[in-house]
Amino acid sequence: MIAVIRDPERARGLLKRRCAQWALIVRDVLRPDGEPFVIGSVWTTSDHLVREAVTR
Repeated sequence: MIAVIRDPERARGLLKRRCAQWALIVRDVLRPDGEPFVIGSVWTTSDHLVREAVTR
């Protein structure tokens, strides 16, 4: 992962989705010519956390 975009407006622009809240910029490290690209997803009421955040 190269960057986490938490600004909803910027995420929407990068992903070209009106409802995007976040985005990740990643690079395929298994390919020597891998270029960075943006990924993201829309959360719904059926989504669940795999693991809760550690709080101290």
